[in-house]
Amino acid sequence: VQKARLRIHNQRHHDVLSRNVFHLEQVKGFGNACGTIAATHVLLNSGLALPDIPDPFNDSGGTASPLSVYKKSCINTPDSVDQDHDRLRRQRGEMLVHTQELHNISDSSAQNTASQTQCPQSGDTYLGHHYCAFVPVKIDGNIHVVELDGTKIRPIDHGMIDGNNNSDDNNAFLRAVANVVNREWMALEPNRIDFSLMALVKKA
Repeated sequence: VQKARLRIHNQRHHDVLSRNVFHLEQVKGFGNACGTIAATHVLLNSGLALPDIPDPFNDSGGTASPLSVYKKSCINTPDSVDQDHDRLRRQRGEMLVHTQELHNISDSSAQNTASQTQCPQSGDTYLGHHYCAFVPVKIDGNIHVVELDGTKIRPIDHGMIDGNNNSDDNNAFLRAVANVVNREWMALEPNRIDFSLMALVKKA
């Protein structure tokens, strides 16, 4: 399955993705943190402003969120635009590991008593499940479904969404992602039922 997907990846890769999409590597030092990597990919490719954390002792402002600090540190990396993608994504992964607040948040969330699943030991234990992210990316005026995975060497372009290419048409993007998951994963392993999707959406 992995070999087949890598062949598809090589056929669909666009150099523009490496320049315009924030992609980071899930480096070994972070352990089993694919959920954190996926959430980071979605948030940093959403175009949303990252708000400051309110300061309870100061009504006039707050402190920058850990994710905002991480994003700025990546942007301010010397020669970040001119580096090759492999080096840049690995550097971003290493910087995420050393953003201690994010690391702590990731670990505490996984071990929170509100979690429905018992958290395994951190490290390289094989869990049998994995998170990746899908984001809409405009390429040559059209919206494409792009997969971002910290274990993959490049973003994967799954092609244009069908129908309306308006970036505000969230239903079209959701349908396109569902089609990709069905085609690229579920159809290859039809007897498995443990596929799930979560979406980052605006608050109603």
